[in-house]
Amino acid sequence: MDPKHTDIDIPDLDTAWKDACFHRERRVVLIFSPVTIFLYALWILIDFKLEPQWAEMFLVVRIAVMVGVTVIFLAALRATSLFSLRVTVAMLPCLMGWGIALMLGYVEDNFATYVFGFSLVFWGGLLLSWTLPFLLAAYGSVLTVLVLTFWVRDKLGSSNFMGAFFYAASAAILVGTMLVIRNALERRAFVSSYELKQSNKELAVALSALGEAQTRLVATEKASAMGHLLAQLSHEMNNPTNVIRNTMEPIQTGVEGILEMLGSTRNALERQGLWDEALVKKWADLEIDYQKDDLPQAIAAVHESAARITGLHEDFRLYVRGDAPEMIESNLSDNVTSTVRIFSRACTEDLQVTTDMGDIPPVLMQPGQINQVLFNLLQNAKDVLNGKGKIHIRTRSDNDSVVLELEDNGSGVPVEIAEKIFDPFFTTKEVGKGTGLGLATCSQIVERHGGTLSLDQSYTQGARFRIVLPAHRGE
Repeated sequence: MDPKHTDIDIPDLDTAWKDACFHRERRVVLIFSPVTIFLYALWILIDFKLEPQWAEMFLVVRIAVMVGVTVIFLAALRATSLFSLRVTVAMLPCLMGWGIALMLGYVEDNFATYVFGFSLVFWGGLLLSWTLPFLLAAYGSVLTVLVLTFWVRDKLGSSNFMGAFFYAASAAILVGTMLVIRNALERRAFVSSYELKQSNKELAVALSALGEAQTRLVATEKASAMGHLLAQLSHEMNNPTNVIRNTMEPIQTGVEGILEMLGSTRNALERQGLWDEALVKKWADLEIDYQKDDLPQAIAAVHESAARITGLHEDFRLYVRGDAPEMIESNLSDNVTSTVRIFSRACTEDLQVTTDMGDIPPVLMQPGQINQVLFNLLQNAKDVLNGKGKIHIRTRSDNDSVVLELEDNGSGVPVEIAEKIFDPFFTTKEVGKGTGLGLATCSQIVERHGGTLSLDQSYTQGARFRIVLPAHRGE
């Protein structure tokens, strides 16, 4: 598997659980706090109706609670960890409960109505996923304030106090038990969901790696098959070409001798008066005068064509010479030259391919694979230019690296495409078109040579791809 696929961005279970709790509880607080402020403000009207004699004191308590809840709301917005959020949130039931507990000691005829306020405090806790320490801190403080309030009011043993205390205590215990059970179930469900997501992510990565491996295998097989085919074609072309070149020289010598002999024979016959009309007609029918000029030119053309075939054979030989899996020392400029020669044969005059080969050190490489990368970059540039434009390739030395830059004068690569141009299976071509060797595979080939393939997004005159390979200085 490619190393970049082993770094799976999946947090550990505890971290993921805390992160989920943080976002859930923060969301609850951000909703619950404004609702609390609204309900507390609404109870001000109820205070003036049910307990008018204590309404002003209750108003002070409620305003203090609403201000406190607002502060808690703002603090929750700034919380960055689950612990800091829970410490802040624990103050919410404490503050609300203290306000109700302080008022309960003064309520006389409408005690049951005000006890209803405890429901918002204790049962509202079910919205959160607190641990036991936070439950004890929050609800224990409310019960303590309740006891102290009735103690100060000399009603410690009253039925109202007993009812409120036991209601609050039982509610706190019940809510705590339900929270423990609910959190255990939620944790179990979260673990199952987490493990499923983790498995899905790992499966997706494995499938991606498998797909890339398959792509590399197909590309390698294509390159290997093409290499063997070119090698066979090169061999098959070389043999008859050598025969042609080796036989054309004696043919040329013989033809020149025959033409010279014919000329000498005609001159001799003319001097002796034997050059009669029949020979003149035969000479004209065979166009001997024209053949003396045309045959040498035809033979020279055959020589030139044979030389071109020999040059093509040499280009093929250089192109496929690295088909073996082992690395060999090679000059990148030679690879560029042979690849450009082969590529240019399939181009029209509308597409200009120029090179600027610098003085560079050798590179340890598999020339066949690097040639495939170069050919693919050239073909991509040709496709973008629709066969009309300019492609320029330069090589240079950069400290301990060899740099190759291939640029075209096309429309460039859009930003949205540039970000995923090296992704596996990404293509902008129609189905069935292209060389089959994607940029992702090209990048992987270069990476296996210890180098990098990148798109220079600062280049604005078209598209520029850059290959950087480590120089091989020898032992």
